[in-house]
Amino acid sequence: MLLELNENEMLTLWKRRHYLEPMRADAAVSRTESYDLDTLAREDMRAWYLRQLHQADARLLKVENIAAEVSAGKRTDRVTAITLPAGTVRVVELKLGGWHTGLGEETPGGWLEGSVCIAEKAAALNRARLPWGGNPFAAPGVSAPQARVAPDGIIEIYGLETQIGVPDIQRLLVIRETAGVYAFDDSLLYNDN
Repeated sequence: MLLELNENEMLTLWKRRHYLEPMRADAAVSRTESYDLDTLAREDMRAWYLRQLHQADARLLKVENIAAEVSAGKRTDRVTAITLPAGTVRVVELKLGGWHTGLGEETPGGWLEGSVCIAEKAAALNRARLPWGGNPFAAPGVSAPQARVAPDGIIEIYGLETQIGVPDIQRLLVIRETAGVYAFDDSLLYNDN
């Protein structure tokens, strides 16, 4: 079940899950050090949540379609760029108009080295100089798209003929971090992650 909690609700759940909240009404827990138990728990749960956003299966997190919020633009003759909004942690799927298939996290060879959602690191390393190794017959296109998420938060899409126009973005599924909101499937709390 997908939970969407604010920070206080998450803190209550975190403390109960990690045995930090007394269950009896007549019990009192106190510490004499200078650390506040809530502050320690907030730091711990924040680190856990950020790790989940980056590593957990996308089906267990809140995935948003932001296709209407962004637009594609020409970067060079055969490179199209999409600037991701602030707070985007991962790209789960990208589908442009005219493509026969979309690029998902598990698309073999689709996401290149330097992206946040690499599907095939070894193959990307072999294409280090040019994304398709310089072979025009193996160049990406509508049947076998290739892209990468650059460190500056821009998706670079290779092999599109941008002279004929920039395609529309049909689907851009991402996982984002929203300040003060924890959105995830409750089964993540019971994994050993």
